[in-house]
Amino acid sequence: MLLKKSLFVCAAALSVFASASAFAKGKKLQVTSFNDLKWQDVPGTPLKTVNLWGDQYKGAHGRYLKLPGGFEAGMHSHTAPYHGVLISGTWLHWEDGQTPVELPAGSYVMQPGKSDHNDKCKEGADCVLLTVSDAKTDYIPGKTAKK
Repeated sequence: MLLKKSLFVCAAALSVFASASAFAKGKKLQVTSFNDLKWQDVPGTPLKTVNLWGDQYKGAHGRYLKLPGGFEAGMHSHTAPYHGVLISGTWLHWEDGQTPVELPAGSYVMQPGKSDHNDKCKEGADCVLLTVSDAKTDYIPGKTAKK
C-alpha cells in the first residue's frame, strides 16, 4: 500500500513538473531551501505566497501558496486551470454541489478553469500547496460565495 501511495505521489508531482518544464527559461542551476523562502502576503487575505518561477500576477508560473489552518476561501473560480500538490497540512477541496474531499500531504488536484470550487485548510497546521498554471492567477467569487 505504501509503495502504491509513493508511486502515485511521484506520478502526480512528475505531471506537475512536466507541464512546468515549458515555463523553465533559465540555464543556470537554481537551488533554494524551503527554510530560506521569502514568503509574501497576498493582498487583502491571510494567505502567503512564494513565486518559484514565472510571475503569478502576469502569466505562467509555479508557486507555493500557504493557507493558515482553519482558513476557507469560499466558492470561487479562476480563469485558467491549475495543478496543485499539497506539500503539508490537510486540504479540503471540492467543486460547487459536491462533498468536500479531505486530502493529506502528497495529494494532487487539477482544477479546471471557470469552475466554482472551494478550498479549506483543516484546523491545526497551515497548508502549503505547490500550484502550477500556464496563466496568471486570479480569484473570481463564485455564484454561491458567502457574502
